[in-house]
Amino acid sequence: MKRIYLKTACIFIALATLNSCNNDTENVNPADNNDEISAEVIQKMKEVNFNTDYIKKVSFKNLNGVIENVYEIEGDVTISHEELMNTGTQEETSQKGTNKASRQYRTYNLVSAPRTIRVVGYTGGANALSATARTGLSYAVNNYNALNLTIKMELVFGTQFNDSDIVVYRTTDTNDVPADGIRGRAEFPRSNGLPGHWVRINAGANNSSDDQIIEGLMTHEIGHAFGLRHTDWNTRQSCGQSGEAADPVGAVFIPGTAGASNDPSSIMNACFPGWVQGELSNYDKIALQYIY
Repeated sequence: MKRIYLKTACIFIALATLNSCNNDTENVNPADNNDEISAEVIQKMKEVNFNTDYIKKVSFKNLNGVIENVYEIEGDVTISHEELMNTGTQEETSQKGTNKASRQYRTYNLVSAPRTIRVVGYTGGANALSATARTGLSYAVNNYNALNLTIKMELVFGTQFNDSDIVVYRTTDTNDVPADGIRGRAEFPRSNGLPGHWVRINAGANNSSDDQIIEGLMTHEIGHAFGLRHTDWNTRQSCGQSGEAADPVGAVFIPGTAGASNDPSSIMNACFPGWVQGELSNYDKIALQYIY
């Protein structure tokens, strides 16, 4: 069975990532200083149920030329120090007094809805999406728009992205996304209600001729940008790894879904199998329709 090692979100909704600003400056935050992860950051990661076994500091240059210093979590998601520390706990963000046991797992920052989201597939220079990648991205956008959610995507291809909500491009920065395999990386929704901004795929993905696999990669990474966590966040069993023990703090169950690590067909598993063919599973759809 072919498995796609992307690393990417579930039936769990997630937290936010934010990273950029001036073209000529570098973001400065506690993630900059050295490779050591502070006890404060590890504790905050635990509070919001991120897997603390796979945290590291990374930096990447976005298409604006800004160096972003962030934490990489769960293999394919990045989050800034500011957004991490601003993330609420379940008790702080409990909605409508709902009993914890009645909910499926999700976290807190979501895209404000209703909203039309402008997605740009980048076509300029070394960062341009290939023809196959553009097709896969189009299929992924269709997957979400077909659900009639309160968030709709409007996809364009080009080099102008200043007014965009999500930018999808091929990264040449192997410090950001390793060059081997078919991989992507995204950001969770920002605390201002916007989706994660940068979706990056590596050269292996961009050079692929399999538009179904790339559809799956794009669908998975956009899922992160909308707030979905890995379906198997608590075990990472799809990758043959281990996750965090389930904890009611920081992960809110979404009604009607299979629960953590119980949907092998989910496009949001950390490493989804090739036979998924790029499509959202039934439980993925239920989760998105419940949230949006």
